[in-house]
Amino acid sequence: LTRLQPKRIVIVGGTASISELVATTLAGFVPAPADVVRIAGADRFAVSRALVDLGFPQGTGTMILASGWTFPDALSAGAAAAEKKAGVLLVNGDLASPDEATLTALRHAGVSRVEIAGGPASVSSGFEAGLTAAGFAVTRVGGSDRFAASVNISTDAFPGIGHVQTGVV
Repeated sequence: LTRLQPKRIVIVGGTASISELVATTLAGFVPAPADVVRIAGADRFAVSRALVDLGFPQGTGTMILASGWTFPDALSAGAAAAEKKAGVLLVNGDLASPDEATLTALRHAGVSRVEIAGGPASVSSGFEAGLTAAGFAVTRVGGSDRFAASVNISTDAFPGIGHVQTGVV
């Protein structure tokens, strides 16, 4: 943080996740008056919705939805979202249909196109069908497992890249 000299720090999560002592310490790394913002909510889904509001004050046409219960699809979706100038919204993909808070967040952000990261085990088919019924254009990018889903999410976002080299440099 000393090297980066941030002008603003955003803390994601309530005091149960990141203590007030840590927030106070972080304030020492930004110019006075300290610009440290905490995004908190009742649960991870509320926090995710609040982050979308913060990150897209003018809205966005596309949102990538990923399960808030496990991280691999959301992690893969992050780079894809950046490339597509889209957001990532964590959802309770176990639900049989989208909850009203998710639909409201999507509408508030001006979303017309929804991409689902991961297969039906991550975000249910019923959730997907409910999004379509609510008027969103929905596509799903999944795979036979989390590794295949990650490859497919990356390939979808970066179609010109033929391969990725892995390993420690």
